[in-house]
Amino acid sequence: MTDPFPKLSTPWALTQAAGSAGERFDVWEGRTVATPWPAAYGGDLSVGALAAAVRSAADGQLPHSMQIAFLRPGDRDRPLSYVVERVRDGFRYANRSVRLLQDGTEIAAAAVLLRAPRPGEAPAADLSPRDGLPDPDSLPTAAEAIAARGPLSPDVDDPAQLDAYWGGGRALDTRHIDPPLY
Repeated sequence: MTDPFPKLSTPWALTQAAGSAGERFDVWEGRTVATPWPAAYGGDLSVGALAAAVRSAADGQLPHSMQIAFLRPGDRDRPLSYVVERVRDGFRYANRSVRLLQDGTEIAAAAVLLRAPRPGEAPAADLSPRDGLPDPDSLPTAAEAIAARGPLSPDVDDPAQLDAYWGGGRALDTRHIDPPLY
């Protein structure tokens, strides 16, 4: 049996469209992650927009804030184009406008603010462990949590497909502090 959720693409895996590097605009192409539902929206589109904005920024400029408007659902089986407009490039801050297109139709629009740290300032992303939280490796994997949960209720369309997706068909290993959300 073939894997119904191949891990060949993620919203971060963008390629620059040939000849698109410009002074004001860049065009990136990508795909969403395969899911058991036909629409692409939410996190996948947000991550792709953020990835395109970051790739157009100067070294050291990291995401500071982002606002995204979802205009219509995308089709998970068709490629996306991310048109990044370099609205402003400052010494420390950069503004990007990202339009997400599928087959020429705009499905989302994002505004991203990027910021470089001041001299001597730590980068914005603080990934240090938090007091009182367990080590992620000590928590059950998604597959382990789903196996412990047991079968889904019979009113779910395809429980096996959902369990396969949430248990191992995603590009992320999500672990939950008690209780798991599956």
